[in-house]
Formats: sequence, C-alpha cells, structure tokens
Amino acid sequence: MAYRILNSENEITHILNDRIKQTNGNIIIQAGHFALVFDKDLNKLIPAIPDDISSTEVKKKVSEHPYMGAFPVNTWELALKIALDNPDKNIKTSIIVNDWQWVPKSGDGAKNILRENFYKNDSNLPNSFRKLLAKYSLSDDILLPLTTDKDSLIFFGEQKMRNRARSEFSKLVESNTAISCSIGYLPFLNYVDKTAVDLLISFIPKSCKEPINFSTEYYLENYSQNRIKIINVFFNGIFESNFFEQSEYIDFF
Repeated sequence: MAYRILNSENEITHILNDRIKQTNGNIIIQAGHFALVFDKDLNKLIPAIPDDISSTEVKKKVSEHPYMGAFPVNTWELALKIALDNPDKNIKTSIIVNDWQWVPKSGDGAKNILRENFYKNDSNLPNSFRKLLAKYSLSDDILLPLTTDKDSLIFFGEQKMRNRARSEFSKLVESNTAISCSIGYLPFLNYVDKTAVDLLISFIPKSCKEPINFSTEYYLENYSQNRIKIINVFFNGIFESNFFEQSEYIDFF
C-alpha cells in the first residue's frame, strides 16, 4: 500500500499514467460521481451538476456543497484525459450515482417514485459529461454499463447497491457503522472484480475517505477473486481554483 499527497492535476495524471502503463489487462476509472437532488419547479430528480441546472436556487445549493460542486465534471474530464493518454490500453469508465441521500421521502408513506422515474425517463448521460465526450472525440463506448438479467444501465445507483450489500455483506454492514456511507461500494467492487478488471482507479470525495478505504481493504482481504489492484484518489476541493490541491492517493497492491 502506498500513500501520497498530490497538489495538481499534473501530479495526479503522472502517477496514474505510470500505474496504467504497468497494467496489461482491463482498466476501469470510476469518475464523475454525482448525486440526485429534487427540483421542485420540474417536480423531479436531476443530477447535481451546476452547469446543467436551470433553477437558480438549486444551482446555488449544489455549487456550495462539499462534493456536488466541481467534483462530477472535474473527475469525469480527468478520466477522459487519462484514457486519451493511454490509447493502447483497454480503459472504461463507470459512474456511481448517489440516488438516496438527498431524495425527498414521501410524506404520506406511499412509495416514492422519484428515483424510479429518473431511471425510467431521465437516465441519460448529463449534458456536461456528453459535451466533454464530444470535446475529446470519445463515445459512449468508454462507459462500463451495469448489466443485469433485466436491463443495462449506464449508472451504478447507490440505493440498489446498498440493498444488495445488506444481504450479501450483512455481517459486515451490521457490525461496522464506519462504512455507513460506503455500504453500496462493496457490491460495486464485487461487480467490477467479476468483469475481469486488473486495475480499478476510483475518484472519490475526501469526505468519504475512511469508509471507502475500509471497504476497499475489507473486500480485497475477504472477497476478491481475481487479485484486482485498486487505487483510490480523494479530492478535497469543490471550486475550480483549488480542486486538485491536497488530493490523497492510496493504492492497494
């Protein structure tokens, strides 16, 4: 395990490109993580990505949040740049969506269909993400979909993964409150591991550092079947001016 503090996009890109060049197999970059928030004017859930929000009230709230702000677009673009830096490597990206934490609950106890409606009607790549794909002449082929017996989605929704974790990793979930905000990460690791990936690079908000690292280490020690290598990079900033400062790099090799 190696730990480093990195203070610029160039430093991050350099070390990740170096690790990628040492990898012969498939590579996944988990990037662009965003949350869903409720837009009362539209009466639906929308991605918490400032440039894609029309409501002034919602845009302000999202822009000032510790990781909603610049995090989704900056990490998505970083992943695309790294993929372009390594054209001889098989690199895919994956997007995890926080679809539970800021989703309003139904006041009358009825089933809340906001999340269901998002995945049914609005589950497309956010406009900001699609513009960056076009900017770098990349296509949707770079996405690793979440494929099940029923369908194939471009997002890994946290709520379903949290539900799976409570059944598949029940003993750990029940006995460790330290992983509360990373419960859904365990099924994600399991899914990626089963797709014969050699290296997973995850871009994660620093507020989730402790539970994500705990879950990563626990999964590798107890469940990993293919000896997958994992790199977690935690970003501290929410604004463009300091986004990459004091980023933390941790690898599990």
